[in-house]
Amino acid sequence: MSAKTSAPLWLHGAVALALAYGLSLFFWLGLGVFNLPGFMMISFLAAATGLAAGWLAGRRLWLTALVTSVVRIGLYGLMMHGS
Repeated sequence: MSAKTSAPLWLHGAVALALAYGLSLFFWLGLGVFNLPGFMMISFLAAATGLAAGWLAGRRLWLTALVTSVVRIGLYGLMMHGS
């Protein structure tokens, strides 16, 4: 899919949710800690941010995936090293 091709909203949502929840599972399984409310909220926030960025910037699916990943990894870093 090229940068000029737009993807439907449901596909943006599916990619964002899969990446956000997949990264969350990876982080929490690696740490051996699981907190369901935190898992749901942080993953949803990352997915919503990625979805909004990709959709509003010309419906670019690659941007949805990139922003979702960067936000989720950033939130992980903030939770682990922030005060």
